[in-house]
Parts: sequence; structure tokens; C-alpha cells
Amino acid sequence: AALPDWLAADENHRRGEFALLVFGPPADAAQEDSKSSLTALGFKAMQVLSEAMPPRQAAKLAARISGDAADLLYQAQLARKK
Repeated sequence: AALPDWLAADENHRRGEFALLVFGPPADAAQEDSKSSLTALGFKAMQVLSEAMPPRQAAKLAARISGDAADLLYQAQLARKK
């Protein structure tokens, strides 16, 4: 939000290059969010593994591969089958 003001404040600010730093959410928020969502890797691993083994076992292995929560992977697979 401050960038337009900074650029307008001085003609020289619009010359050359400058660095723009963009920060994500705080680590705690990202960690909390990862507990409630699945990664693409986890979802794909669950799909492939569930073709060869029971869903609960597939969820445990997919969780080890992706770092996602096994219970979320299992619930996603059950919802997918409905």
C-alpha cells in the first residue's frame, strides 16, 4: 500500500530497479492451515495407493509421503467415493 506513495514522492524513485519484498502469513498461521488442508502430492498419492490397498492403509502411506494428516487424506478419499 505504501509503494504508490513512495513512487510518487520523488521522480528518481521511478528510475532503475528496486526490490519488493512480499511476506506470506506468519509461520503459526501457515502451520495451522496445513493441518486443515491437503497438498496436491498427498491427494494424488492417496488416489494411487487406494487403488492397490484399503483406504486406511493408503491414507497412512500417503501421509508419510506427503506430510499431510492421515485422517484428512482418509476423509478426502471417502468423500471422493460418494
